[in-house]
Amino acid sequence: MKILLIRHAESANNLQLGLPKEVYQSIRSPDPNITEKGRAQSEKLALHILKKKYNIKRFYCSAMKRSIETAMILKKILNINLEIKVSIHELGGMYQGSNIIKGKTRSQIKTKYPGIFIPPEVTEEGWCHRETKESRSEGLQRAKELVEEFQQWAMQSEGEDEWVALVTHGAFMDLLLAVLLDRKEDSKLKLVHANTGLSAFEFNKDGTNRMLFINSSDHLDDEFVPLPGEASKLENAVDYENDEELEKKILEHPHPLHRSMSAGYSLKKKAEKDRKKKKGHLLETCEEEDYPSPDLKESAETVEKIPAKAVAAYSLEF
Repeated sequence: MKILLIRHAESANNLQLGLPKEVYQSIRSPDPNITEKGRAQSEKLALHILKKKYNIKRFYCSAMKRSIETAMILKKILNINLEIKVSIHELGGMYQGSNIIKGKTRSQIKTKYPGIFIPPEVTEEGWCHRETKESRSEGLQRAKELVEEFQQWAMQSEGEDEWVALVTHGAFMDLLLAVLLDRKEDSKLKLVHANTGLSAFEFNKDGTNRMLFINSSDHLDDEFVPLPGEASKLENAVDYENDEELEKKILEHPHPLHRSMSAGYSLKKKAEKDRKKKKGHLLETCEEEDYPSPDLKESAETVEKIPAKAVAAYSLEF
């Protein structure tokens, strides 16, 4: 059995990436909707899954709006059943400052998102029944319990080609991968997923499992690759000075994650090629109009200066 982990599409909160932590916490929504760009990302992802012919037998999302809205688009295009799984919510749960938010009620979800299966733990009071914000250690325990559940599913699966897909959240995905890759709790390694980024693992009946890929974003074109000031602001992003240095790191890295690094390297090369095309178009436009706008000239000159770390961080952080 194969597990397909999907990060939700771009949400309103994701637009605030790069703001100081204190500012972000003061303006973030505890339960944001996805953006227009997020809807486009979801559609691209659905077409990608159709192309790959993943045999999805079960499909889950969290009870958070950004997860449900991403999953509903996939449900419609892929024509598959969708079920809410409360335990795959984002790290921390539902909160605004020190206040705990209960989340959407059963009736609200049923009315706004028809056709979705709602489990009993989603009540008329909501689904987040905590009294305090979830700690990282609590989130890690939740991730461990979910991985154990994955193994139980594998024991009950009908065959190797059976897929279970889950639309979940960035910080919780990092904890899931920490468990799956046996990462030390004090490790500085942090795995970052793009919006609608995919990671997949194979679980076998004998208790073994295998990583298939991490943060695959082949379905996203350069329009969705972070611009300067976005991915480059991610903490701990590695700044590779040139392609040779990045390639050398990929080949020498002893950790199994070298496969995902290779994917990130391929993404970097593609993005670089696309940016050069975009740069040429911008410069041509500027030459024809004799730089009528300083912003246009600056854009043309900036497009090729996107640091390697921006694309590397888009794939994963070290």
